[in-house]
Amino acid sequence: MVDPGVHAYAAMALLELAKHLDSALYYRKAKKAAESNLSFLASFDRLSLDEEDTKRTLESVLQVAESKILLGVTGKISEPNVREAENVRVVDAVAGKRLKSYWAGMGAESKKKFLRVSIAELTSYVEGLFGREGEEEWEQVLDSARRNKKWRFWMCRTCSLKFFHHKKFKNHLEQAHAAKFKPSTTKHMAQRVDEVWAGMLSSAAAEWEPVDTVAAGEMIKTRLELVKAFVYENGWSRDWPLAADGERRKLLKQIQLLLVLLRERKILSCGVRDWMMLFVIM
Repeated sequence: MVDPGVHAYAAMALLELAKHLDSALYYRKAKKAAESNLSFLASFDRLSLDEEDTKRTLESVLQVAESKILLGVTGKISEPNVREAENVRVVDAVAGKRLKSYWAGMGAESKKKFLRVSIAELTSYVEGLFGREGEEEWEQVLDSARRNKKWRFWMCRTCSLKFFHHKKFKNHLEQAHAAKFKPSTTKHMAQRVDEVWAGMLSSAAAEWEPVDTVAAGEMIKTRLELVKAFVYENGWSRDWPLAADGERRKLLKQIQLLLVLLRERKILSCGVRDWMMLFVIM
């Protein structure tokens, strides 16, 4: 049985590359790949549905490639024709899995040859897409890659130095620039909770007990109707109806111990407090 993903994909990939580069060479390669696979399909007495689908895709690729070769190419980047793009169907998920399997079975040398790209053609593509400015940037990238034998680098946004290893870049940021940072406003610094909040956490009046939410809701409605306020002592009120829930009581106790520990070590920030208050402990 024919593998529709692999047989159609080679011709489709070459056609897409030809469109991006507007290259007569790759249109001819796409035409040759389509003709070869169509010839292979023609040797079958009967085609399955997948094979028929592959045949239609290859015929579409062949038609587009022949048309481009006949009309000639401009040497400039052009947008793919919408109708042509619709004719060339995207390889489905099944074909993608088969391609991965095919790639895994290729030898190292074959993979290297497949990944090789013509610098001249790539430069022409960049110039056509981004103009002269893009070509100059690309030449800088090429020069850097030739000198340092690496394609990737990290550039310091403060002093524009380039680093080809992330650890050296990290050390540079810490040693050369971290000491220069001076927080100008409180928004740059974490704010610790004040003494009022600290007292609430460790107050003897603190009852870290789960609340009966249904009864509490009814109580709030009643108090609003009677305009009766809650009585608080050090930020805590004993008016709330409690629930007999051992699991929630244990969880609340753990939260209390954690907050008290953070406070004792002077690292309990307002941000942590505000984050905690966003979540309702049911």
